[in-house]
Amino acid sequence: GTLPSVRLLLQFDFVMTQRLVAMHVRWLDSCALSHNRALWLYALLARLHKPLHRDTCAVLRQLVKRLLALRDSCDEPAALNALL
Repeated sequence: GTLPSVRLLLQFDFVMTQRLVAMHVRWLDSCALSHNRALWLYALLARLHKPLHRDTCAVLRQLVKRLLALRDSCDEPAALNALL
C-alpha cells in the first residue's frame, strides 16, 4: 500500500480518521502489524481531534490491548513502543 503523506492525511475529516483508525485496529486481528500499517496508525492517531468521543476511546483501548499482546510476544518489543 501507499505510505501516509501529509497531503493525504489533511484530506481526511474527523469521521474518516476515526473510521480508518477503527479499521486498522480490526485488521490487527487478522493481519500482522507491518511497518506500513504502523506508520498509518501513528499518522492517524496524530490526526485525531480532542476531546475524544467515547467510541474512539473504546477503539483506542482495543488498540492498546492488541499492541501490548504483540509486544509481549515479539522479539523486538521496542519497535512497538512508539505506538504505545
